[in-house]
Amino acid sequence: MSCSDVSVSSDSLSDQPTTSAFQRLPTTLEEHLKALRATSLSLMTAQSTESLATSSSQSTADRSSTASPTSPQLLEVNKRTMEYLERRRKNNDSARRSREIRRLREQSNRERMQALDEENVQLRAQIALLRVEIGRLTIAMLARHNLPHSDAI
Repeated sequence: MSCSDVSVSSDSLSDQPTTSAFQRLPTTLEEHLKALRATSLSLMTAQSTESLATSSSQSTADRSSTASPTSPQLLEVNKRTMEYLERRRKNNDSARRSREIRRLREQSNRERMQALDEENVQLRAQIALLRVEIGRLTIAMLARHNLPHSDAI
């Protein structure tokens, strides 16, 4: 078949719907699940309609031999995909909760560290004051006993 054998009329293009299922792709797992559920419902509806139409024109023996081999496979694939997406959604929710808990724990640790740093500064200042007080009391004690300052050291 050559390129000249294929002809597309402008009428056939205009008959196509302007909105496509691929114009807006689902962005979240919830949208994927909704789309898959809608697809599986439409597939099941189409299959049940097809089976009703064939059941009226064929015998029971004919129906069992003409069952579509891809239908159960397609439903199984769709079911596995939905299960996978559900697992992904649960995992994403769990990861989100874990990140939030970690963020809160880190914030709490930062606040505690800041409080401990402030307490450390206060304690160091108190130590410095106590050293000055010890020096003052040592000098006062030495003066009271008339001992030279160098003997006490």
